Amino acid sequence: MLLAYIDEIGEPCPYVAKDHPRFNTNPVFGYAGFVIPESSARRFGQIFTAEKRRVFASELRGVENPGRWERKGSDIFTPDAWRRYGEQIRVFRGLINRLAELSGHVFFYAEQKEVGTRKQVRLSDEQRYARVGQSSLSSRGQLRRKSTDADGPDQ
Repeated sequence: MLLAYIDEIGEPCPYVAKDHPRFNTNPVFGYAGFVIPESSARRFGQIFTAEKRRVFASELRGVENPGRWERKGSDIFTPDAWRRYGEQIRVFRGLINRLAELSGHVFFYAEQKEVGTRKQVRLSDEQRYARVGQSSLSSRGQLRRKSTDADGPDQ
């Protein structure tokens, strides 16, 4: 069996423009994450937790539940990320390499939103969730067919 970690990219709400008073957050919405064989999940979790505690040690001091603390990807993955977050980017790349060593795979799917309000684009947040979710699953299905993990085909 494969296990998946899935997170949103952006927000499903409409986008008009950066200077719009209400719909200004993000012109893209999607999902990203990784899949990993069940047999490797615990090991990857240990690696991830150790790296998180090392890299974010100063931010985690005094946090009531360090396991639930997160740094938003949008805070790190920026145009000047290498300059501002070089160590964090290096650790992220290392985690991706370890994931691959454990037969895991990264996936992502995102769509650029049509510009306009809900009425203008005739698409509710729920419809956007469903459309992007279905496309993400289709993308995940392609990954599944390519997978050669130790748990066997089509797990």
